[in-house]
Amino acid sequence: MTTNNITPITLDLYSWNVNGVQDALKSRNIRQQMYDHKGVYLLQETHYLSVRDIQRFNTAAPICYQTNGLPNRNGVLLSIPQRNQNLTHIPSSINSGDGNGRLLMININWLGLPILLVNIYAPPSTPSERALFFDQIHSRLLNETLPIIMAGDFNCWMHPLDHHTNSNPANTADINSLNSLLNSLNLVDIWREYNPTGSRRTYGPLASKISRIDKFYVSESLMPLIPPEFCTIIPSPISDHSICKISLLAPNGETIHKSQWRFNARLLKSDNFKSCISGAIARFQQLIPGTSCPDEVYFKWYGQPKGSLSPIRDRP
Repeated sequence: MTTNNITPITLDLYSWNVNGVQDALKSRNIRQQMYDHKGVYLLQETHYLSVRDIQRFNTAAPICYQTNGLPNRNGVLLSIPQRNQNLTHIPSSINSGDGNGRLLMININWLGLPILLVNIYAPPSTPSERALFFDQIHSRLLNETLPIIMAGDFNCWMHPLDHHTNSNPANTADINSLNSLLNSLNLVDIWREYNPTGSRRTYGPLASKISRIDKFYVSESLMPLIPPEFCTIIPSPISDHSICKISLLAPNGETIHKSQWRFNARLLKSDNFKSCISGAIARFQQLIPGTSCPDEVYFKWYGQPKGSLSPIRDRP
């Protein structure tokens, strides 16, 4: 959506079940993703995070809110970019919900548009437990007047194309409770709305579990601000869940003018530049040992070196 170097102002939001951040290398790569691709991050299944863990995340995204719970596999984290003058948030609005590390809510203001962010990690155990969880959220949000962006790992699939069997979801208590919540609050599965015949999956450690259970549900009033090309699913080599991403346009249609960037070919002779690229490749190859296909490696680590170049690239 860029025309003659006129670019819309957008807010990027990422939802990602990271399946734990205690491993030092994995934690570093998650923080690198957050640093290279600035935006609002809604992380799930962070497991138990100590004060020191949070301090590490603050180096990538200076404003982080996190809630732990029992068992230690729970935990959700919400990070807000600090240097985005178009985005503010209300710290006093933070609500950790159920106390079990599965829910985190906060009010943000995007260029004058107030929005309630809801980060969810639904119970993976039984439909009845998930139904109770969804009912509790429904009760909390029943009288909410702000537009809502609800994202996370819902641990259930709602459409035949969301599951590798292409079968209809079971008529279980959790599906009914989530449907009731969505219908009551006028929330839309935005990726499915734009991809009615798509069959992308977001989770699949085992062939029998391949499904799309990680989603963004948004208020219908926000849909004009999220064009189809701003709603994507990004594979992640460091988690068994993909990253879900949406981008919000400015509510008043504001744009910015970006001058054309050209690569400075002299950097190819720079030791600093070559060291940066080599280091980025080496770090990523540690995450995918045994991968021998050059094309696969290239497409997986392309985003990381690209972000790593930002501090050293310049114009000729």
